[in-house]
Amino acid sequence: FLLGLAAYGGAEIPLAEVREDLDMDQASASVLLRRLVQKRMVVRVRADDRRAAEISLTAEGWATFRRSVSAIRREIRRAERRGELTALGSELGAYLGFYLRGGRAGGR
Repeated sequence: FLLGLAAYGGAEIPLAEVREDLDMDQASASVLLRRLVQKRMVVRVRADDRRAAEISLTAEGWATFRRSVSAIRREIRRAERRGELTALGSELGAYLGFYLRGGRAGGR
C-alpha cells in the first residue's frame, strides 16, 4: 500500500485510485487505511468532494517505505550473489526503479 502511495508521489492521492491500482475492495482498503493512520504512516486529507477520501504519506510513512525498499534491495543483492536472480535481474531493476522514482504510466 505504501508503495502504491509512493508511486503517486505520496500526497493528496484519491483513495479510490490507489484501491483500483492495487485491485483492493473497499472493505480491505478501509481496514488497512485505518491501521496506517493509527500508526501515523498515512493521513486523510480533506477532499473537495466529501464522499471521496484523499490520503497522504506522513514523514513516518515515507521513512517506513524507504526502510522497506532498503531491506528489499539488500535481499535482492544477497539473492543475486547466490545466482538466484540471473533471469529476473533487468526486469526487477526496472520495476523497482519505476516505483522508487515515483513514476506512473500516465501518472499524476
